[in-house]
Amino acid sequence: MKHHVEVPEQSEQVAPEEVGVGPGRRVLAGIRRPFAAVGRRVIRFLFDRQVMADVVDRRLGVGERFDGLGERIDGLGERIDGLGERIDVLDPLVAMVDEMSRSFAVTRSGLDQLTLSVESVTEGLGRLTTDTSGQVASLAADLEQISSDISVLAASLEGIEQRVAGKAGSGQVESALEGIRELQTAYTDERGRLESLSADLAKVAATVAARTRTVAPEAPLTVKAKAWIESVSSVWPAAALETYARARQTLEIDFGRDPELPAPPETVAKLLASVCLDGGSPDGIGAYLYDSYWRFLHTLELVGSEQERTLELGANPYFTTVLLWEYQNLEPELANYFGLEDTEAGTQAIEYVDAEGVQKERTVEFRHFNIEFDRFPYEDGSFGLVLFCEILEHLVEDPVAVLTEINRVTELGGHLVLTTPNVARAENVARLLNGDNLYDPYSGFGPYGRHNREYTLDELRQLLAFTGFDVECGYSADGHPWSPDVNRLEVIRPELDARVGDLGHYLFVRAVKTGSPREGRPEFLYRSLADEELAPTGVAASCGPST
Repeated sequence: MKHHVEVPEQSEQVAPEEVGVGPGRRVLAGIRRPFAAVGRRVIRFLFDRQVMADVVDRRLGVGERFDGLGERIDGLGERIDGLGERIDVLDPLVAMVDEMSRSFAVTRSGLDQLTLSVESVTEGLGRLTTDTSGQVASLAADLEQISSDISVLAASLEGIEQRVAGKAGSGQVESALEGIRELQTAYTDERGRLESLSADLAKVAATVAARTRTVAPEAPLTVKAKAWIESVSSVWPAAALETYARARQTLEIDFGRDPELPAPPETVAKLLASVCLDGGSPDGIGAYLYDSYWRFLHTLELVGSEQERTLELGANPYFTTVLLWEYQNLEPELANYFGLEDTEAGTQAIEYVDAEGVQKERTVEFRHFNIEFDRFPYEDGSFGLVLFCEILEHLVEDPVAVLTEINRVTELGGHLVLTTPNVARAENVARLLNGDNLYDPYSGFGPYGRHNREYTLDELRQLLAFTGFDVECGYSADGHPWSPDVNRLEVIRPELDARVGDLGHYLFVRAVKTGSPREGRPEFLYRSLADEELAPTGVAASCGPST
């Protein structure tokens, strides 16, 4: 919000006495001019410094407070004018007014000090670009001084009132004293406003200090960061890991914990890097491994050590399958969907080099069906464990129908391992700050080739609860090292600190089947359905209005 106030350019000197103007009016005019000068300086100081106006307006609405303060000061000027008119009729009391004039000299001195305080504030604001938090603190101190000066002024006015009261004897004097009392009350009110403003600015100073922390993106890596790089050395070049580690070190933000490894990191990396399909090269699926290596390891960790009949939906390109074979001794039943018509099953050849350096080749069979529209080709309660990884975000129409079928083929007490991208990840936050679009591009593989809807962790909990699952473990973590925009993220670091554990690329959930799905569809995820079909879940809808 920007404020521009036109302040008349008037002389700050007291004008020569005008012919025919009574002494009372001259005295009151002498009082009013310094107040008006202070008012103009305060208004110029506040609104000619755009940076402070923006900060304060956004956080506290202090701009409106000072608008009110300016109006109050103008009102005081009008009251003083009225007081002058009352005193002009007191010609018989000219001697007493002269005495008041001498008393007001003390007040003039206080106003001069007040003017110097405002000039000090203005000078301090000029240094805002080099030391923002220090300037706000200085501003608060100067306003405190202004408050003190007003206290002195109020005391002076009270003394004047007492001296004049000693000579009071007419209705005209009483009227003048009433005007002085109104003036004193008005300034007491303004003092309270300034005290409140000083407290608000102290809060702004703390906020600015928190948001303007000096960062050093090129700072050397700490011993801890170097040790971390060694511990996760894998499929990425050292430069990528160093950039990622330096950003985490600089921002002091945790983007998610590391996965537990079933073997030394180099061993696991070599195993997955050797996987190839149908006689092709590992390079053909290398980009997918580069993007999701940590995700595969988190998934393996969630599976646990139970030996259950297992279904892996969307198994291709089989990185997780190989990990289950080699480290969990599981032989999952596999399912894929490639959009083929009249195909209920298929086979693929998988080659890889195991941890012992032995070249292996296996031909796997998979069931072929569209999980969103087809009934799963398995009996009720067939599996103790179902893997539903990186599929939810690709669904185009009815995720509840899919999870309902998963519930059907899972035995009571059986488990679901679900992974999906985290729409609220730190990377997306930085992209939004940069003005970038978060939505996935259109895909040459059709609507299932893109991310059609991503989720937050809380949305997953609600969706799973709706379909008969209770989340036992849920967290977020990165799938690969990336290059965080340090400067962008530093701006909102306090908000990111409040979301520790919810900033990673992916969401990882292990849930247990506790019952049957609810009827209808959760209202936070669906719209344009009949009212009786929509059921509340406790999560607010994140979409726009129905059309």
